[in-house]
Amino acid sequence: MNPYLSPLTLPSVLRLLAVRVDESLRRQVMDPASPAYGGWINPEHGLDEHGAAPGVLSGVLGLLWGSAAHAIPLPVAETELLRHAAAAAAYQLRMQDADGLFDLKSCNYASSPDAAFAVHRLGLGMVLLRPLLAEHPAWQPLYDQCALFLRRAVHGICVGGFHTPNHRWVTCGALSIANDLLPDLAVEEVLHAYLAEGIDVDADGAYTEHSSGVYDAVCNLCLLLTAQFRQNEALLPAVKANLDFNLHMLNADGTVETGLSHRQDFGQRPVPLELGAAYVLYQIFEPQPEYSAAAQVLWRGREVPSLNELLWLAYAFHHGAPQSIAPQSIAPQPEVSETGLPDFARLFPHNRFWRLRHEGFSLSAFAGSECLLNAAQGAACLGRVSISHSYFGVGHFRAERIEAVPGGVRLHSSGEGHLTHRPGYDFPLARAVEDVYASRAERDWRPMPPAQGSLTVRDEGGGVELLYETIDNYPGVLAQIALDFLPGGTWECEGGCFQPQAGQVIFLTHGFGRMRFGNDVLEIGPGADAHRYWHMRDTDPAPQHVRVIIPLITPVSHRLWVRGYSSLSGMF
Repeated sequence: MNPYLSPLTLPSVLRLLAVRVDESLRRQVMDPASPAYGGWINPEHGLDEHGAAPGVLSGVLGLLWGSAAHAIPLPVAETELLRHAAAAAAYQLRMQDADGLFDLKSCNYASSPDAAFAVHRLGLGMVLLRPLLAEHPAWQPLYDQCALFLRRAVHGICVGGFHTPNHRWVTCGALSIANDLLPDLAVEEVLHAYLAEGIDVDADGAYTEHSSGVYDAVCNLCLLLTAQFRQNEALLPAVKANLDFNLHMLNADGTVETGLSHRQDFGQRPVPLELGAAYVLYQIFEPQPEYSAAAQVLWRGREVPSLNELLWLAYAFHHGAPQSIAPQSIAPQPEVSETGLPDFARLFPHNRFWRLRHEGFSLSAFAGSECLLNAAQGAACLGRVSISHSYFGVGHFRAERIEAVPGGVRLHSSGEGHLTHRPGYDFPLARAVEDVYASRAERDWRPMPPAQGSLTVRDEGGGVELLYETIDNYPGVLAQIALDFLPGGTWECEGGCFQPQAGQVIFLTHGFGRMRFGNDVLEIGPGADAHRYWHMRDTDPAPQHVRVIIPLITPVSHRLWVRGYSSLSGMF
């Protein structure tokens, strides 16, 4: 089943869950002689992954619930499903150490946070199945094995600690759901200790890790679990602030802006359907039509939802979220585009970040980064815009501040705030010197002007006007605006078109050019024709992108446009 073919509803989630469970069971190790019996071997690494069993087990529990409560067909006979599940339950118990923990072999050993992830994943299925056990006694032994795993794991979680910020809320969510399932567990003191730290949401609504692609969803879902099972609605404002923040981070195709991330999703284009589950789950507390629209966009964009994403969605629907959140169920709003997401242009001052979305076009501008802009129009993606001068190794434009101007923002780079050394020439000290670089602070020197400048970005509806201006720079210095596109598209310009490859460099010397991915187009220009330095000194290469260069020489006042649209016009 492809989620593009149906709206996001509980039946569509459960039907796809059956497919995912069936795929997982086909890969399970079912040889009793194998040390990994009941588990799953990662084909990429050749090792069994201890953390896989709780997720698949929870999928089985959710599927049993779906078959009994919603008549979803099982992919195999119930007895066969229970046989696989019993092997998985025994495997996960074998993998626990004396403290109830297990290893995440890629990085974390005797890991309490990964035990917490396992507890809340397995707990989702147990909460769904629990009301049906009296009617289905054959399920009770499996449920009891899962409960034993939870009991052991909670001991380790309570004494095991954390090592990244989101783990605190993962721990709280795990202890909350486990305590609801096993009320005799002593978790109050540990829960209070974590929650007493306060929720790390800043003035813009971003968590510490700024991870819209991965960990924002983790934090939100776990805090919502805690709010639900601990009846602690004081946690909801922080969750809502982040969910509202991420409404602005979504692109029309369901991908999300990750240019602010401090984690592994930085610069990626994921479709975080777990964030969609958070949008659905929040609505057990308070209906939010705009959250329904966001969840639908993420559902459409996620081609292969994971077991965990589907479980969260099923859980959210079961616990009172709207049973159908298709876009047509949302009251029309004049500010909402055809994508189901609102158009806007907004500055987030705390994070020094500006975000624009208009129909299918979206753009982000950053202070504090050498990636000044990125933009997307469907599959067409401009991954990075950077500005550089070949100037004493300190010619990168990196804005210290971003300010609102009519219709947009202006980025300011002093050319001084990020220098590892300085533009100019040092004088000798007339004595023995052991380390030339360490002695630089002691030397007199002949300074040269810093490479300062501004970049103004103005919203034009479906695109932006950019104006780059140097300020009192040394004249005659080589400069460039580099626009780095994801590969796979077709470059079109006056008189020709071709399919550029990753690592290729294109000079836009005049007029406009377009990077096309099917119907999706990003158009840039006009170009300039100041030099032919293909790999200008003191610039960063872009081996994974197609680079379009606009070559310049100081002083610079260059105006260009970045526009997005979806059309076949201009191809022939």
